[in-house]
Amino acid sequence: MSDRMKYRGLKIIFAVTLVLMTIIIINNVDEASAQTKSFERSEERVKSIQAASERYFTSIMHSNHSDGTPLVGFNITNIEEVSRNEAKIKVVLTYGDGLGDTPETEYRLRLSSGQYEVQQQINVFKLDARTNSFSNDVISTPGNPSANSYSVQTQKN
Repeated sequence: MSDRMKYRGLKIIFAVTLVLMTIIIINNVDEASAQTKSFERSEERVKSIQAASERYFTSIMHSNHSDGTPLVGFNITNIEEVSRNEAKIKVVLTYGDGLGDTPETEYRLRLSSGQYEVQQQINVFKLDARTNSFSNDVISTPGNPSANSYSVQTQKN
């Protein structure tokens, strides 16, 4: 085999290697870009969930518990996206009876009309730590009863 053929073979191998490396680099950049965009969209949804949750709990501030005790505070302890249309938040509620905070309660939020919005009434089935009994509370919120809504469900962990 002549030196000329060896040189041609090396050029072909080098060219093929260069093309393959370029394809791999482009795919990695595209994948990293897609992951960054996905993370940014997810972060925007979490912010939307946080804002909707704060709006909801602020709107029911001073609403009464089934025993007449007003809700005076809340602390959102965790936000988790379950899917593109559903999220879970964990919240500790503070009622104005001086008996302390409720146990952390999980709420499920569902996307409606393109954003997480507050419904006018939710039914909450939970263990009441103050009386150590289950209760089915109805918390009514002020405002327009025809507003768009999301579903809120609770689970005791």
